[in-house]
Amino acid sequence: APIQRRLDDLAADIETQQELGERALEAIEVAPDVLGEDDERVYFVMFTTPAEARGQGGFMGNYAEITIADGLIELTTLGRHSELSRGGERPRHLEDAPEDWLARYGQFGFQMGPDGDVGSVPWSNITMSPHFPSTAQVVAELYPQSGGRPIDGVFSIDVFVMEDLVGLVGPVQLETGRRLTGRNTADYLLVDQYLETGGRVRRDQLELVAEEVIAGLLGGRAPGIVELGRALAPRVDERRLLAWFADDEEQQLVEHVGLEGALPAPSDRSIAFAVTNASGNKIDSVLDTEADVRADGTTTTFTLEVTNNAPDEGFPRYVIGNLVGRPRGTNLSYVTVFSTGELVGAELDGRPVDVTSEAEEGLHAYSLFVEVASGASATLALELAEPSDATLREPSVLSPPLARAPRWDAVFATADGPEAVCGQFSGLVAPGAATTCRG
Repeated sequence: APIQRRLDDLAADIETQQELGERALEAIEVAPDVLGEDDERVYFVMFTTPAEARGQGGFMGNYAEITIADGLIELTTLGRHSELSRGGERPRHLEDAPEDWLARYGQFGFQMGPDGDVGSVPWSNITMSPHFPSTAQVVAELYPQSGGRPIDGVFSIDVFVMEDLVGLVGPVQLETGRRLTGRNTADYLLVDQYLETGGRVRRDQLELVAEEVIAGLLGGRAPGIVELGRALAPRVDERRLLAWFADDEEQQLVEHVGLEGALPAPSDRSIAFAVTNASGNKIDSVLDTEADVRADGTTTTFTLEVTNNAPDEGFPRYVIGNLVGRPRGTNLSYVTVFSTGELVGAELDGRPVDVTSEAEEGLHAYSLFVEVASGASATLALELAEPSDATLREPSVLSPPLARAPRWDAVFATADGPEAVCGQFSGLVAPGAATTCRG
């Protein structure tokens, strides 16, 4: 028996190493094309912040355009989302966007009026969907119509990835005197910047951070690819670092390494949720969420508690105020629960409530607006009828990459009895010994 256990461990290790080797070979095969060996490549980089939550994780404040020709990498454009909304010619249209993406999010500025014209500020809501491959396709179609060039791929980087990159390439000295490092960058971008600077000065600081990080990566201050990969691997698991390529073979590599940021496949026994700021403020950096799932093989009960820790004073109006006439510090969120289960009923704080039922990527998408006053909490509960063969499927839970990690407590009935799973951003979560995850 002791020898057999070691043989089993060795076989598992060999299988893992074989899989890693196959992925490495795949990367080597596509790398020359990705790096523009034969044709120039253009990539779009989204810089997002969960201080203003979106389904993808956060609001895209800044963007960059990266050009690669024969291995030479150059930053060709760096700007604000508002410049893209103002740029290009009118009207703009989305002809090739995924149908379910347009059906869900077209009303938020992407398909307006009888002619289906794109609205005036589409880039403010470009990250509403938690399914990144669809969003990236929309970016690829919309960017050339907004003053940009045709692109070959899209990357998404949030403030926590920025913090890791600052730690790898060296500190960033701001004009305000603040020195950002691999320990304080995320806090600065999520909270401190709103207290220390404002208006155009603040926007310039954000651009400076992005520019300095890219300059460090391209200027030789970045570590080797292996060290870089290891440092950023946790952010990939958290869905804070995402990628998409227009080429199918290159996109397959993205999927193999977990960078695709997709919703769970509908063939799984899936539960996911997303939060989008609906009040135009920056208070989601102090938003707490806690999800509870109980699935007995017939019915799934999903409960989401949302706690708003934002103050009603002490921050500028554009941070804790809102565009919808609510008191300062109020959090108004567009919450969506994705599931393979059919909705039986929904309650908000113990009272029956109507939800919008749509579909995205083969999953049911149940949505409603949830309003939470400063210092208060709200609880959403959904009862879902599970598919008839649900007990034969592996559970899958998916968290949004919010500023504060959502907490999960999930128990699924399986053919062999109850199975506890812990969910923290990863698309498919393995069974765990504990029933509660805390960050």
